[in-house]
Amino acid sequence: MRSSREILPDLLRQILDVFSQRRRIGLMPDVASVESVLSSWTQQRRAQFEENQTTSLLFNPLQKMTIKEVDHSTMIGDFLNPLGSHGQGSLFLYAFLRIRGVPNPEKGTWVITVEKGRVDILLKRECPRSVIIIENKANYAIDQPNQMWRYWFREIHNFRLNSFSADSLDETSFQIIFLSPSDSYAYSEQSCQAPEKMPLMDVKP
Repeated sequence: MRSSREILPDLLRQILDVFSQRRRIGLMPDVASVESVLSSWTQQRRAQFEENQTTSLLFNPLQKMTIKEVDHSTMIGDFLNPLGSHGQGSLFLYAFLRIRGVPNPEKGTWVITVEKGRVDILLKRECPRSVIIIENKANYAIDQPNQMWRYWFREIHNFRLNSFSADSLDETSFQIIFLSPSDSYAYSEQSCQAPEKMPLMDVKP
């Protein structure tokens, strides 16, 4: 059964359709038709509440909580960490890496850090060399100057330079994931550009 958030937009669309159809043929809006739509919606809502009494269909404690970006990153980091509180070992980590197309996710030892060195979530392993950066924008935070580029340079570029087999490294082993709360929200162009003057803190590996 759908939630009330899914039903309400359908209700509004149905009412607007009734008005539009009657306006197209030169008739005034039919109150009886609108009442029929409202009655149908009321019945669906009543059925939801009745089912909720036995299945807790409408219960979601997260709706009452405001999750800050740092808390959101900590939650994701805990899921991806093989030593996380979930007790499932590398289950979630390997599933995530396979979705991202990272080769041989089971090989080597992954180190997961959260909110360290200004990177929201960082997944790194020495052998085979791999770096996955997750930039969390759950709260629509704006990009800092050259932010994505600086993360790439410090965590990926420098890390690859220290490899004895840099030419043979698989590109899919090095990724930056922009975690956006909406399809309409993306990283800014300047965020991926190199700064005109390199900050000293970014020069050394």
